[in-house]
Amino acid sequence: MARGHFSPGVIKTLMLRAGARCARPDCGRATVGPSQVRPDKGQVLGVAAHICGASQGGPRYDASQTDDERHSAENGIWLCEYCAALVDKVGGTDFSVDDLKLWKRASERAALEGLLRHSDVVRDNCVRSLIYINVPRLQHYVALTDQPVRVPTDFDEGIPGDGYIAPELLKIRRAIERMRFPALDWVEGTNSVEDPTGMLVSFEGLFRTKNGPQGRHDRRDRDLTNLKVAPHIYRKSDATRLVLPYDPRFVTTSTAMVELTRGQIRVGGFAQVKYRNGGDVIASPFIIGLASTPEVRAFWDAFNARGA
Repeated sequence: MARGHFSPGVIKTLMLRAGARCARPDCGRATVGPSQVRPDKGQVLGVAAHICGASQGGPRYDASQTDDERHSAENGIWLCEYCAALVDKVGGTDFSVDDLKLWKRASERAALEGLLRHSDVVRDNCVRSLIYINVPRLQHYVALTDQPVRVPTDFDEGIPGDGYIAPELLKIRRAIERMRFPALDWVEGTNSVEDPTGMLVSFEGLFRTKNGPQGRHDRRDRDLTNLKVAPHIYRKSDATRLVLPYDPRFVTTSTAMVELTRGQIRVGGFAQVKYRNGGDVIASPFIIGLASTPEVRAFWDAFNARGA
């Protein structure tokens, strides 16, 4: 991917809009930092890469673009050096223009939300009242994305229904607070591509509950692929429905069990899309937390600002 055609101004813009992190969702590594040998110098290990190729015959070249369009910020994406080389292997056929545009949108959204709120907006709203934590999935996600976070292993086989577990839950919550989730809102993300399988999405709002566990000790094995019996929550937007089947072993408390059986619940969190089935998008949640309403958040924002 020819990168010399971007102006210094465009390169700086792309780096800043990505928060100086690689835009590839399963990478996200930092690309700027101090020199290891020069105390008065920094170093940049990221590049401004073209989404549509810089020259004829290049990866994803679009002959309909003007030269200005081809070398504009709209046609650029910020990647680490490894991912920039990876997306251009075999002529760039492994990664489409739509793939790279989705990466760019997700990375810029994550950077903006981090700048404004010091954490992802959805996570910031729900992480204090987590009612579901799929510990093994979080551990796998951290390993795949190479994040400097350790998810405690206390509850690999499920969260106990008895005993005092508050310290262990607090450790997991603090790990989640440090995690990055470069996700698109589920409506925006799943409407952007024909097949959203594997996409990381965020969700927040009022969900309906179905097949909830019957009490804290209801750990029956149920087929999570069969929505007729699987515990799940769902939310509809126009003709599309987000369905989140969950494993009861990872519901955090008895109170959370009750919340998941009362018909509807306001929650937020992150999930990975498993497949689309007609109008249903089936996704496996990493975390689910109680989410306050926009009015309540606005109240607390005003209250905290007044006390600052």
